[in-house]
Amino acid sequence: MMGLSPKTASPMTWIGATFAVGAIGGWISAGAPAFYEGLELPAFAPPAVLFPVVWTVLYLLMGIAAYLAAASDGGRETKILALVFYWSQLAVQLLWCGVFFRLGQPTAAFWLGVLLVLLAAATAQWFAQLDRRAYLLMLPYLAWLLFAVLLTFLLAKQVR
Repeated sequence: MMGLSPKTASPMTWIGATFAVGAIGGWISAGAPAFYEGLELPAFAPPAVLFPVVWTVLYLLMGIAAYLAAASDGGRETKILALVFYWSQLAVQLLWCGVFFRLGQPTAAFWLGVLLVLLAAATAQWFAQLDRRAYLLMLPYLAWLLFAVLLTFLLAKQVR
């Protein structure tokens, strides 16, 4: 299932695979702190130095959530759908990084952010059907995404 067998993959495998996606995002976002600090940010925007810390925690929680969902006793079809949504939202997250940081297109990034929130919410909902803990571990990520989409929206308004 997506290259990771739910019954044989360890929690560290799921966490490691999730962190690998994060590492790709970090590579795509190289130079992001300078780019971010150069924007006209709202007063409530966090400093750039906070982002690596937050993302490290979020990737850890998401990796654990994916493991719990995959290792649950839930049905095979439910697991497949949950994990398709999981990997899909991570792929859109990478796309968002490229559109925002590499291409400097906050309006397009805003719409990708909306899609990302929807995919992450769907992932959390599918995870809830498999393991309540997996669902709960996705909530901080969803909260952070909503905050990021708000920030992106405000930045996109400046470009118009």
